[in-house]
Amino acid sequence: MLATAMTMLVAFVPIGAGATTPAKNTVDVIFDSSLTDTMAVLATDFHKATGLSMLQTAGESAVDAKDLAGKTTVQDVFVSEGAVAVKSLEVKNNGSLVSWYAQFGATPLLLAYNPKSKFAKDLRTMPWYKVVTMKGFLLGRATPDTDSSGTLAVVALDATGKNEHLLALSKLATSKTDIYSEADLVTRLQQGHLAAGFFYGVDAATEGFKTVPLASVNLAAPYMITILRNSAHEGAAVTFVKFLLRSSTASIFGKGGVIEKSPPILTGKATAVPPPLRSLVS
Repeated sequence: MLATAMTMLVAFVPIGAGATTPAKNTVDVIFDSSLTDTMAVLATDFHKATGLSMLQTAGESAVDAKDLAGKTTVQDVFVSEGAVAVKSLEVKNNGSLVSWYAQFGATPLLLAYNPKSKFAKDLRTMPWYKVVTMKGFLLGRATPDTDSSGTLAVVALDATGKNEHLLALSKLATSKTDIYSEADLVTRLQQGHLAAGFFYGVDAATEGFKTVPLASVNLAAPYMITILRNSAHEGAAVTFVKFLLRSSTASIFGKGGVIEKSPPILTGKATAVPPPLRSLVS
């Protein structure tokens, strides 16, 4: 994910939060930085609805988990991209900070395109897998080693190539000439050096890219949420998670490129989930 390339944790204080805000009226939320814009909107609505303030910390999920395990940061709620980071906090060596987590949404892998490209109309009217193999089409994807969208792009190309019997797609899946860093991929698409590139919905929404769905494949990165065992504001944390999981919040995430998972899928024992939230997860 583009936004998850951040390695420094940055704190954001929304409207309604400040130095004079009593700690009991605050919930500390650490989340994957791909959700920064969405969480800013959510924080404002949350404060208006509950009177509680949300202190936001954004960073790459793997780094967030490491800081939580090392007690570099102490938070109430963790929102992770993928299950690996949050699952790592279940183990005793990392403090057993997590006993349950729920997938509440996912961001799909999409094909973003430059609207000024000569292939733009074709992408809007024809199957994407036929257009990307046209002569002169320049396609990009993120480096698989540093961005999971790059890994899923390979899966999409390879699987579709086999399903549609298009050898050209399989060749694109193994090509090394169409791989770029996250920032370079964005710049190249914006400047028209690429006709299209693979992006997660959250990243495409942040950049304002036009997109087309990847028909015949359904690939996405999931988002997980949990309340950490050492939460200092458990009551506020429960209120926040309940607010995030309400159906009306889906539109906020939708605008940010996240598709709601309803009901959220629980991992862990239901008895570990705070009672007020048990009816909201399955």
